[in-house]
Amino acid sequence: RFELRVGCSAGCSSGMERKRVAIVGGGVAGCAAAHTLAAAGAVEVTLFDWGRAVGGRASHRLRPETCADGAERSFMFDHGGQFFHCDDARFGALALPHAEPWPTDRTRLVLLSKGNKGNGGPPAPLGESRPQHPFFGVSRRELAAKRYAARGGMGALARGILKAARDSAGGNSLFVKEGARVARCERTADGRWRLHGDGLNHEGSTASALAQAQGSELGEFDFLVVADHMAVAMPGWHPCTLQGLHACAPQLVGCLRTSLGWDEERRIFAKIQPLFTCMMAFDVADNMLDSPFDAAAIEGSDVLQWACVQSARPHGGNKGDEAERWVLVSTPGFAANCLKAEGMSAAAAGGTTEYLPQTDVYLRSDPADTMVAEFEVLLAGVCAGSLAVTRRPLLTKCQRWGAAYCDSGSVDARVLSELIAARSDAEDKLGLLLIGDYLSQLGAEHDASDVSILSDVSILSGGGGGSAAAPSPQRDLEQPSSSSTSAGGDPFAIQSAALSGICAAERILSQLTRA
Repeated sequence: RFELRVGCSAGCSSGMERKRVAIVGGGVAGCAAAHTLAAAGAVEVTLFDWGRAVGGRASHRLRPETCADGAERSFMFDHGGQFFHCDDARFGALALPHAEPWPTDRTRLVLLSKGNKGNGGPPAPLGESRPQHPFFGVSRRELAAKRYAARGGMGALARGILKAARDSAGGNSLFVKEGARVARCERTADGRWRLHGDGLNHEGSTASALAQAQGSELGEFDFLVVADHMAVAMPGWHPCTLQGLHACAPQLVGCLRTSLGWDEERRIFAKIQPLFTCMMAFDVADNMLDSPFDAAAIEGSDVLQWACVQSARPHGGNKGDEAERWVLVSTPGFAANCLKAEGMSAAAAGGTTEYLPQTDVYLRSDPADTMVAEFEVLLAGVCAGSLAVTRRPLLTKCQRWGAAYCDSGSVDARVLSELIAARSDAEDKLGLLLIGDYLSQLGAEHDASDVSILSDVSILSGGGGGSAAAPSPQRDLEQPSSSSTSAGGDPFAIQSAALSGICAAERILSQLTRA
């Protein structure tokens, strides 16, 4: 587990009890908030993340997997976010010291098309024939110079942001707790947040396990920052739900649930899109796939929209190079159909709902089989050889991202106004702050130019924290590029998440300054 503590400096009075902040969710938004607070040195921060490692959707996988030959091997896959775009100096100061421009050879990023006859065509230069391919702005030529991938795997972005806090200016304590599910919250008599948690993991989150989980107290905090919309808005049967939050902030929870379009019958949010990623590994002894591309956006397929060979990623060192590794990303429609068939939940006795965790058996069969078969169709006539005929994969396994990204689009003006008002009220009266890129997609994020009290703090200048100054210039925050949208996901989603965390941290510090 990643345990990090930044100790109190001599400038922090031992006779003064500092305020405590809990951050629930260790994605980019939560880590950016933690770093900003750590740099200021005015509060003690504890970041809780339920996953094996911080990173959230910007993550990678490197753990032993049982392969087709029965042996256990560890392969690195960037199985979450594939890249990010950066045009904001504050985000750049946090992120770019841990990233590299990607791809290094832009001619190896292509477009693959599936023809009307169901066969794949030759790769085409991306951005020429279909300049608006929806996969997170990958075809937008004006973004090519702003595209990056984290060095050492995409999860290294969040870990790098947190580790930089060790050297940042300030005198607060920062604790990072991985594999820690915050299950329940309550308000204390003196207006603080008391959190309770357990060690229940994702795969073990069955209904019976949830019912039997024995929680322990995680501490009391003056501010609660929640970086996951599911923790706030999902009904109580889901293990991501932060139990007790609805009782503490019913207006906020209700407004967010309405804004995201909760569908009680289907038990999904209309504005939240799912994706599957498929990880494939082949023994290099079975002949390398002579691919004329490193990554491809895919059109005309109902199954796939992206494919990327992992040897072209800035992983560094030997991270499974004894095998040829690929990551495929599904279309939202394919993922939605899979979830409809498999289900993430089911009706249970007494009119209740039961959460259905991912199973290894399912993720190794279908949808993985369907995604691999579709990839082979697309490769026909493009590469020598056939995946199915000439090569036996060592590993094929999927990752289910039930909440991959938030759709852009209009939200009813009245609903949006109520959400914004509820957020402000919860911040002022409860010390409860929501962060995440979904807020900018809904149009409910605080204006990034409203709070600038940390203009002299090291994360803005690139000093402290070991962070080099961002090579991109500070853009006009009155018209942020992060608000640009795409039918296939916001190209600036990761940047939007980080700015949401930074600005929330600044608002906390502003409250303390006023107090």
